[in-house]
Amino acid sequence: MADLFQAEVLVPEVYEGSSFGAAVLAMYAVNLIKNLEEVQQLIRITYRHQPNTVHASTYHELFEIYERLYQNTVEEAARLAAYQVK
Repeated sequence: MADLFQAEVLVPEVYEGSSFGAAVLAMYAVNLIKNLEEVQQLIRITYRHQPNTVHASTYHELFEIYERLYQNTVEEAARLAAYQVK
């Protein structure tokens, strides 16, 4: 993703993001944290992915090909889907 969007991607230590978010909102609701900006202090980053511009240009070139392939096969994919529900 870092390559594709040309932005640093941070990987948090906590993989259960939705439960962490729920816990943070609960802490905020009962005033254990004053504002949501304090959450940044609770998040530990385990890895940082840096973008690679060479990979990014390859992905963009391939995506253009993919878009053309997709547009050229939409009708056939619909026929195949219709066949599967017979």
